[in-house]
Amino acid sequence: MLAYRFKPETAIRQAQGDTPDVLGDILQDGVNLALWQRQLPAHIEDFGALLLSMGEPLAESMTLEVQGGEVEPDLSALATGYSDLLGYQGFIADVSWLVGAYACLLGGECVGLRLRVLDKAMCPRFHVDHVPVRLITTYG
Repeated sequence: MLAYRFKPETAIRQAQGDTPDVLGDILQDGVNLALWQRQLPAHIEDFGALLLSMGEPLAESMTLEVQGGEVEPDLSALATGYSDLLGYQGFIADVSWLVGAYACLLGGECVGLRLRVLDKAMCPRFHVDHVPVRLITTYG
């Protein structure tokens, strides 16, 4: 007779902090959410508010070569229709930093980036597509 081997479940928990260090907690067993509650610089926050106030649809996707965070992501084509808005360069620098941090954390060669203005749930089924770790951020 084969006996069932009881394996205690790891308690699921969330990690939260006000520094980017908390993002590394997502790699710990049992952590299903790492939340970095950050304060955006005013110029980036203002850029997000201005972008949203325009009421224009925005939906861009790109795949970036990052080589585990060793290569600066090329964001030269991201949201170029808004490059004349105040705060655009700071926004691009922030996205670049986030992409690099994500790549460094996971050691990925490529990162998929989506930039969307949302008016409904981003992806109601994201938990079933076999993407083990996502980085989601909001600007407005």
